[in-house]
Formats: sequence, C-alpha cells, structure tokens
Amino acid sequence: MAKKKQPELDEDGVEKVAKKPQDKSKIVMMIGVVLIIVSLIFSMISLITIMGISKALRGEEEAAELEENGPPQISVNDIEPFIFSEKFIFIYNDTGNTDKVHNVVVEIGVGILATEKDAAKVLETMTTRETILRDGIETLMKSKSYEDFASAESTDALKNEILLYLQSRLESESIVDVYFNNLLTSSK
Repeated sequence: MAKKKQPELDEDGVEKVAKKPQDKSKIVMMIGVVLIIVSLIFSMISLITIMGISKALRGEEEAAELEENGPPQISVNDIEPFIFSEKFIFIYNDTGNTDKVHNVVVEIGVGILATEKDAAKVLETMTTRETILRDGIETLMKSKSYEDFASAESTDALKNEILLYLQSRLESESIVDVYFNNLLTSSK
C-alpha cells in the first residue's frame, strides 16, 4: 500500500495550505491592458493638442488672408435690398453758433444677404416693423452731430452703427450693409 502523505502542520497544529504559484500569463495580460489604456489616453491628449494647434494656425492664416485681401466680397446678386419708405430728416444745431441750423436728408437702404436662411424672415420683419426700426435709427442719430456727415470716414462710421443696431435688434447676421442714398445737407 501506498503511504499517505501526512499534512504539514504549522506551530499551532493547524494544517498548512499549500500556496499555488500565481499564473504569470494573467499578470502579463493585466500589464498589457494597463499599457494599452495608458497609450490610448496619451493618444487622445496628443490628438486634442494637435487639433487645437491646427485650429489656431488656420485662424491665423484666415486673419492674415483677411488683412491682405480685405473682407470677403459679396456678390450684388446675393443682396436683397430694403429701403425705408420715407426719407430720414435730421436737424442739428450748430454747437458754435446757436442761430445756425444744419439739415440732413437721407434715404437709408439696407442690404440683406439673400443666401442666409433667415433672410426672408428678416425682410418681412423689417417691412412689418419699419416704424419701430425707424424710431431706433432716429434715436441713434440724435446723439450724433452734423459733422458726422462731413467726411467719408465719419459717414461710414454712422452706417456701421446703424448696421450693428439693426443686426442686434433683429438678431440676425444676414443684414450685411447700410446704404445712404440721396444724402443732402444744408445749413441755415
């Protein structure tokens, strides 16, 4: 008969349990998974960084191109005109001479970019709310002076202020330009 192996006992007389050697393939596999996760994280960080740098470079290129070429030109065929039904009349007192009065009569037109999705809505709103928009423009112009109509630069600044007013009031970027037609000035 075969002899039975006696279990080993520890100091307290309790049977010792033999420890199984750990499977090295599991440890290698866990290390591999951790390395893959770490490399994926670094890859994502690198991709995000590269995309940010690329976007910044494109922005600089576009800014340089805009500076070099000026703002992009819009075809006249893409602009839908809106002209206020009545001319605007502005009366300014001369700041140096209280007896002198300056009159400005101007027809104001607005260019709406027809290729924008909200262009038709903006045109309709301008038509139906013309009196409200006229009042806003007149209020804006009351803070100005006759000298603001004296040069091309100051007139362009006035047009830009009206443009920004209309864009904010109508909450639309489809309004792209303001025109002064039949600008007449006189002094008495």
